[in-house]
Amino acid sequence: MRFSRMVALVLLLATAAACGSTSGAAQPRATRPRSPGPSAAPAHEPSLAFTRLSGAYWSIDTVTADGRDVRHLVAIARADAKLFGGALDSVGQADWSPDRSELAFTCVTTRSSICVSTPEGSHAVVLRLPAGLVAAVHPHWSPDGTRIAFAGVTSTTPLHSQIEVMNADGSDVHRITNLAAGATDPTWSPDGKHIAFQSLDGDIWVMNADGTAARALRHTTAEELEPAWSPDGTRIAFSAVVGQSGATTAPTGLNGSSIYVMHDDGRFPTQLTAPGVAVWPAWSPDGREIAFTCNSLTKSDLCVVNADGSNERTLLGGPHLDMQPAW
Repeated sequence: MRFSRMVALVLLLATAAACGSTSGAAQPRATRPRSPGPSAAPAHEPSLAFTRLSGAYWSIDTVTADGRDVRHLVAIARADAKLFGGALDSVGQADWSPDRSELAFTCVTTRSSICVSTPEGSHAVVLRLPAGLVAAVHPHWSPDGTRIAFAGVTSTTPLHSQIEVMNADGSDVHRITNLAAGATDPTWSPDGKHIAFQSLDGDIWVMNADGTAARALRHTTAEELEPAWSPDGTRIAFSAVVGQSGATTAPTGLNGSSIYVMHDDGRFPTQLTAPGVAVWPAWSPDGREIAFTCNSLTKSDLCVVNADGSNERTLLGGPHLDMQPAW
């Protein structure tokens, strides 16, 4: 298996942690009030949600598009949680609902699960998982806000997951992939007709939203990971762990990761960032910029680059571990 970070993702089940005001039991979805989320940035520059490790807890926080206003939303796991893989891909993974009235994220109660909260992190509800899943990670809303795709972990030894889809209230969970290698990181196309995802052996695939017609966009010896569809549906951003000669050579580890963009059919992959630590791309709503996790494994920050690769800069740095932006 080529991808050591895959659904690395998954948190050890024995770790108990806070998830908003919940204690692990699902609450009726209709009882959660909706209220405006934090928004110090102008309306055309919505805040990014991201995962932060600071002090005793992993948490979901937000930062405005200018990087000036950071707000804490909800603690999701204890800092000493034991992980099945590297911490970089393990907790949080927030995603805004299309109307930004709700936030889905990976949380930890008695096991890794999917929580949904109001945009300011309050009244979080733990969506129950079927008995066949040992954990759930990487939630992503459908464009109409009615469903959530996620990676359902079916085994931890060895680590294995498939793409599952459920209604936004946690009902009707059903599997839509059956890859021998396993699958993770689903992302819906803006028109809702397709889902891109990552196979656990390091290729990016696309399928119809019902799971049919699944096919790899590219087969390379690189690790091509974490697809993110552009708002106009024409391009897919991803991170790639590459060697010295580009995206078709053997991986050299996280220090060789870069952000790429390709057409939605897999053609013309273009490298946007120099090799370093550059993972977890997230498009701005207007499609002009891409946020990503950057800098190093021991000091991860949030960076932004223009969609053409120009004007790369650090959005949020400091003593904390900040990662997994969701715009």
